[in-house]
Amino acid sequence: MTLTVIRLQSVGKTYPGAQGAVALSNVSFEIRQGDFISITGPSGSGKSSLLNVLGLLDQKDRGTYFVRDVSVDGLSPRTLDTLRSRTFGFVFQASHAIGGRTVGKNVELPLVITGVRRSKRFRLVRDALESVGILHKANDDAALLSGGERQRMAIARALVHSPDILLLDEPTGNLDSENTARVIALLHQLNSRGITIVVVTHDPILAAATSRQLVLRDGVVRETTAQAPDAREKALPEFDPDIPRNRRRPFARSLDAFSDALYGITEKPVRTALLMLVVMLGAGGLVAAQGISQSAANQISGLLTTAALDEIYATTSGGNRQFTDADVSTALHLDGVVLGGTATDLGNGDARVSRLGPLAQEGDRFTGFVSGSDTGALKAAGVIIDSSNALSLFNSPVAERVALLGSRAADQLGLTGSFTDGQVWISGHPFAVVGLITSADRNPRLLDSVVISNSAISSRLGLSKPSTLFLKTEPGMSHAVGAALPFALDSVNPDRVKLQATADIGSVRAGVNTQLNGLILVMALVLLGLAVLATAAVMASAVLTRHAEIGLRRAIGSSRTAVGRLFVIEGIILGSAGGFAGSAAGVVIALVACISQGWTPSLSLLSALSGIVVGMGVGAIATIAPAILATRVQPAVALRS
Repeated sequence: MTLTVIRLQSVGKTYPGAQGAVALSNVSFEIRQGDFISITGPSGSGKSSLLNVLGLLDQKDRGTYFVRDVSVDGLSPRTLDTLRSRTFGFVFQASHAIGGRTVGKNVELPLVITGVRRSKRFRLVRDALESVGILHKANDDAALLSGGERQRMAIARALVHSPDILLLDEPTGNLDSENTARVIALLHQLNSRGITIVVVTHDPILAAATSRQLVLRDGVVRETTAQAPDAREKALPEFDPDIPRNRRRPFARSLDAFSDALYGITEKPVRTALLMLVVMLGAGGLVAAQGISQSAANQISGLLTTAALDEIYATTSGGNRQFTDADVSTALHLDGVVLGGTATDLGNGDARVSRLGPLAQEGDRFTGFVSGSDTGALKAAGVIIDSSNALSLFNSPVAERVALLGSRAADQLGLTGSFTDGQVWISGHPFAVVGLITSADRNPRLLDSVVISNSAISSRLGLSKPSTLFLKTEPGMSHAVGAALPFALDSVNPDRVKLQATADIGSVRAGVNTQLNGLILVMALVLLGLAVLATAAVMASAVLTRHAEIGLRRAIGSSRTAVGRLFVIEGIILGSAGGFAGSAAGVVIALVACISQGWTPSLSLLSALSGIVVGMGVGAIATIAPAILATRVQPAVALRS
């Protein structure tokens, strides 16, 4: 007795909508092993809907449906995928050749999805191609085949995993009469080997060549021809969804997934190059930002550290907040001290500066600074003065009547050129300008200042202001000198002397490093965010252009999870490649930027490796949404589009 492989009883299908379009009304028939069946009918009669229900690409609304004596009602999506992959092979009007792959690789796809071992695939692909007469095309690009050859390739792909039933949807719809005859002859040959064939067609020639003819009209099937199949019978194994057809080790599955993803990436080289470029910009920007920011921070730290190593600022607390000449002398005799002196800063409102005399109007007010200093403090500040004997005047009897002008202060007061007869008025007192400060590396504020002697502030201006002791030490000696200075100046109450050198500069250095790194990191993260969005957009468009391929994979038996995983793996591969290229580019950019600025590059292997990891992460994150979109593709709709 011939085995029944499919049985439908009162199956109906209605598509949602305001009117509820009825595709299948009351369909009941059986398909026996070895049948060669054609399903015909006018357009819109429900032929494609019936084929989708038969192939488990779509679900019925009512009735019962048995495949291999298993009711499909209540089966999980995973079980339906397994049942479909073990039972059916699909051939559609469009061959759905996957570009970028050879004919052999196209035919091999069902074996990859169903988990056939690599050692068996070559023989199975060879036999399938030989059975349809295109073995000589195995290594050709599938995109270069003729229409008839593509359809033969599609039939070989449907047969390669030995399905029980071959389902064909308009297989000759795009073929001329010669190729149609070849396909019909091939189907007869396959049927004679015991393969069950169900074909949906408008072609009366193909329909007439089948042994059973079903006509679908208004959602109801009636059979016009019934012949007992003469094909050899074979026992069908009992279906157990928990037992996979082929068992593979995790490494083999991972290798197949990686290889499959590589083919998907190389299918569209322009799109792949664009994605890699986007990821490369994001990862490269991060690596370059890290390198540049670290190099810049190190450069700034070096400058600040250098200053901190040989400078000390000290102030006093309590009643007398000024350092005496004796204090300066004591400090200068400490081991490691090179230069030093005292300085006094006046606020902008403490002294009025003018070059027009004591009766100058408010509009003549000077907006720079007035500073007091002695010769030692000016030398320690590294000032350069255009007059060679100007500093000596600050230690002479006329010290209380002379002044130095910073270059920017002189510009503001309109004093340029020779200062032989120059004069400025400070709070109504005249001071002779004896020199121009052109440089002050350690105290740039002096360039905006009028500098007079400390004694002039108290004796002529009548102001009492706290002074600052400024010492320049030998390199690396600032810490030792700073520890000894308070006890040297006041052994009874050393806490009266407050140091402002190393600790303050260290905190400035830390703050500068933190803010600089933070700023550049924010810029890099913005760039990474844009890379994620751009990659996600391109991958989402790839899902739309690969609808047919996704539908084909689902028809073959690939689960939704496997389809989504494929896109994630593609994203990770692209991200890794883009991250590697971006890391290399980022290192080069950072090197060029540092060299152009005269900085010492500060690049680490960890930073370069982080670019690769970030690229991989960008690829993975950016493909989450496209992968979810791919899992929601309806195979029945995708294969008909």
